[in-house]
Amino acid sequence: MLICVRIPPASVAEPDAWIKKHAPDMSRRGSPAPGEDRVEGEGQMTESRFLVRQGAEHGQWMVWDRDIRRPAKLKRVLASGLSEEQAQELLVQLRLAYGEE
Repeated sequence: MLICVRIPPASVAEPDAWIKKHAPDMSRRGSPAPGEDRVEGEGQMTESRFLVRQGAEHGQWMVWDRDIRRPAKLKRVLASGLSEEQAQELLVQLRLAYGEE
């Protein structure tokens, strides 16, 4: 898959805001990737807010929060650098805390 990225001009004061405005939203396109879940709600299939993803380093896992587009937090603890089992357990806790299950 080829992803094109627009680079903000040097005159932009806040590059992060420019990127958020101009970059395509790839987070919710197409069918879920392997390991992602969809939660049923009112007769339709909707994507869950949280999912387990493998991190950049081999053997490291995280729980991803689609709403804030970064690793989730539970009680101010970042949900990254976990084993796969820990991430799955945390996923269940987060879904229960946010009323998804």
